[in-house]
Amino acid sequence: MSSSVSRLESWPDRNVVPRWLYISVWALAIAIAVSGIIGVGLGPDTRLVGYALLAIGGGVLAIFSLSTEVRMTLMRDTEEWLPFAVTAVGGFSFVVGVAFAADVFTSVVDVPLSVRLMVLATAFQALLLTVDISFVRLSLRVRVVVLVLSHGAIFAGSLFTVLGEPIVPRAGLLLYASGFASLLLHTFWARTLSSMTDTVDGKLDRQRWETLLLGAIVVGILGATLIVLSAPSGALTLQSPVSRFFVTITGTAAIVALAMISAPQSSPSTLRWVAGPTMAVTLHVMVVFIIVNGIVLSVFVAIPWLFAPVFVGFITLLLVGVALNYAMLVNVWRRDRKDSHSEPTPILEDREVTVVVSAMNDVNALSASLRNNVAALSPLPFLLVPAARSTDGTTELMRAVQDDYPDRVRVVEGTGGSKGGDLNEVWDLVETPYALVLDADEVVGLSFVTQALRVLSARPDVGIVQGRKSAMYPDTSLLSWFTSMERQHSTWIDQSFSDDILAAAHFAGSAAVIRREVLPAVDGFNPKMLTEDIDLTTRLYLETDWDIEYVPEMVAKELLPGTWMSLLQQRERWSRGWAQVAARRIGPVFRSWRSLGVRRTFGLSWLLFLAVSAPLFTIFPALTLPTIVLENPLGLSPAVALGLAMFLLPERAISFLYAVFRDPEIQMSMTPRRIVATVVFAYLWIAFGWVVQFHSLYLHFSGAPQIWAVTQKEQPVVRSDLEGEEVTL
Repeated sequence: MSSSVSRLESWPDRNVVPRWLYISVWALAIAIAVSGIIGVGLGPDTRLVGYALLAIGGGVLAIFSLSTEVRMTLMRDTEEWLPFAVTAVGGFSFVVGVAFAADVFTSVVDVPLSVRLMVLATAFQALLLTVDISFVRLSLRVRVVVLVLSHGAIFAGSLFTVLGEPIVPRAGLLLYASGFASLLLHTFWARTLSSMTDTVDGKLDRQRWETLLLGAIVVGILGATLIVLSAPSGALTLQSPVSRFFVTITGTAAIVALAMISAPQSSPSTLRWVAGPTMAVTLHVMVVFIIVNGIVLSVFVAIPWLFAPVFVGFITLLLVGVALNYAMLVNVWRRDRKDSHSEPTPILEDREVTVVVSAMNDVNALSASLRNNVAALSPLPFLLVPAARSTDGTTELMRAVQDDYPDRVRVVEGTGGSKGGDLNEVWDLVETPYALVLDADEVVGLSFVTQALRVLSARPDVGIVQGRKSAMYPDTSLLSWFTSMERQHSTWIDQSFSDDILAAAHFAGSAAVIRREVLPAVDGFNPKMLTEDIDLTTRLYLETDWDIEYVPEMVAKELLPGTWMSLLQQRERWSRGWAQVAARRIGPVFRSWRSLGVRRTFGLSWLLFLAVSAPLFTIFPALTLPTIVLENPLGLSPAVALGLAMFLLPERAISFLYAVFRDPEIQMSMTPRRIVATVVFAYLWIAFGWVVQFHSLYLHFSGAPQIWAVTQKEQPVVRSDLEGEEVTL
């Protein structure tokens, strides 16, 4: 096995031909193919020469890709015949397909242009499919989804090409663009993850080539869309200068994308600027966005009558979501008007609750929270769980607190590899009936615990009492203001509605009091899940009779992400984790509607759907462009359009304004500046949510590792005079 891995670490420009020769021929092939594209776009006088150059350059690039896969297949230490057979069949199919497309067999049989184009597309499909057969770094489900969507789009494009002979129709072009973009991406992921090293330089080279590939895909699909828009009726032609220009741009992008499949191992120094995280996230979002919209638009162009029902479904989905958000406002307004209950007396005579604090590389947050929690939550025992991977002094700080409170504090190093795994390992050490689970940056008072115990005593069916998380420093910077207002809306309005109306409260991973027997009832946390708390929630509802209660009056103060990138990384992990749970649990939730009840089934399904809803909610460009492309688009009367706008558009601003300025925990004065900033940020959060979901989906389908990473939090203010019931930093 080790010899196989070491040999797979080589790259196509090594060992077979000199590196300089490989790079030279590869670059020359790109230049020849691009020259051919330019020749085709210049006009009839240079078109034949352009086709010839395109065939030569593109053919060399395709052969490079095929030869690389053949070589990698031969290098594998395996006796399985399937990879060899698929590679051989793929290569043979590609050669025959190119020969057919080039009309080599004209003397034998007369092949129509539409058929030759279809055969050429199929040949490239066979070529790219050879890369996937031995690729095991992605789950089978992901591979099937990507391959079905990409090959399905290409097959549909070929069908429309044959039906629309002699020239590729508009729908065929869009389907080809979206399908081959998806397939090239999948091929690149498979090739690089199977063969490139995990060294720092290898990762940087991979990121640079990937950036060029993503940029080419963006340009290619946008170019194909512009070609379609420039020819609003009939078949596509190269008669107008505008269409020829767009064809040149699109073809050049296609050549660059194809070249990335067989790119050399090392990238030129001039590409250093393209490997930054901002560039990567931007391109990830753009690629997913335009592929989704490209496929939807191609369907509308091919089958115009589908536009009306899809448009109605889209508007209906928006109306349902916005109506629920208005209902959330009504619910929190009603709660706000109720008389506040008297606080329970914060006295705990017996040690009923163990405080469990897990942390990894959180020494800064712990320095502000841990001693204050130990002092404020007297006489409760503490179980501190530093991750074994911690390297910043987290373990040492926890042991120092243990030395100061030896009768109440115990430190047990967690070796589970994740937060969920660590909690599983130490849960048997919890000797009290209940456990208060806290993150390293959270601070609570005794009233938090006593309110939870009051609920648990009154309702034996409740297994988890979830408290609300509120920002310690909500307005110290633009980032904290941006983040805090969304947390206010989420934890005060959204989660209260989920519990009160939908009966679908969820465990949020911390700031919760849990009965000791709850975790063993579902075999603990799943350490492989990025959001082990949401997975536990769904399994608790599906497999047990335990309920979850959300009490917004139980407030834990928390630190917010300290940088914009850390906020993105935190939400990316949440998004990928929610998507994981949605893929596994939304089906069982639907099938268990009798035991769950209609309200809870809808509530859980809606929460899981929202985690993966961005591709559906962001097809508005594909719903707008048909008004230009289609001859008979769906029309709305001005009165109906105005009514929809008045209902849909203001909701976000109203919800966030109420959350920010009516929040009982965070008192904010209503200044004009804050009002304007709240409205602007409210709508920016929609776009930010889409960015997070698209970026997460890209990472998931590309096989990026699922890492439980620590979120860099804002710098805490350490105060030593915090004791008693109310703890505020």
